[in-house]
Amino acid sequence: MLNASVWPDSGSSLASGDPVDGTPEGHATIRLQSRRPLRDVTEYLQGGSFVKTLVTTVAALLAAFLATSGQAQSTLPKQTLTLAGAKKVIAAALAQARQVNAPGGVIAVVDDGGNLIAVERLDGTFAAGGLISIGKARTAAIFKRPTSVFEKIIREGRTPMVALHDFTPLQGGVPIEIDGQIVGAVGVSGAASAQ
Repeated sequence: MLNASVWPDSGSSLASGDPVDGTPEGHATIRLQSRRPLRDVTEYLQGGSFVKTLVTTVAALLAAFLATSGQAQSTLPKQTLTLAGAKKVIAAALAQARQVNAPGGVIAVVDDGGNLIAVERLDGTFAAGGLISIGKARTAAIFKRPTSVFEKIIREGRTPMVALHDFTPLQGGVPIEIDGQIVGAVGVSGAASAQ
């Protein structure tokens, strides 16, 4: 790391090529191209032609970017899972749980970044079910794969996978895909994996 520090006397100027006395070894000497006093340099940086030049340059770059944005696509359209969509996923999962007479369950829905959108817990579900279902949903969303894939990989001997941070490799997390894009995931816990 290179440190540079200069403390000129009041009213003095730093001239190009003038060394600063007492500069410790390994430190740089600051040299200004101008022979103006330091206070003039400060005024220059605070609102003189430097600022005008900077504003003009930024405006020109922005105009160039906007002019070319029609020619080359700089962003991609993105599908987003809404709260209403998450509630539909939960309703479908609850209907399935009732159909198979699941003894309990927690259904969590997250967005594509693994952030919780909605969660619902059935009566009689064990207390840790909420955290587990959210973990399954997060894992499925972030890795864009069903969590059953990771459970199988670990069961087959790839045990270092369990060391991953914020990773729940248990069957029950499934990505939600719309028009070829992963928009989130659902995680279910509290019932048998087959259910």
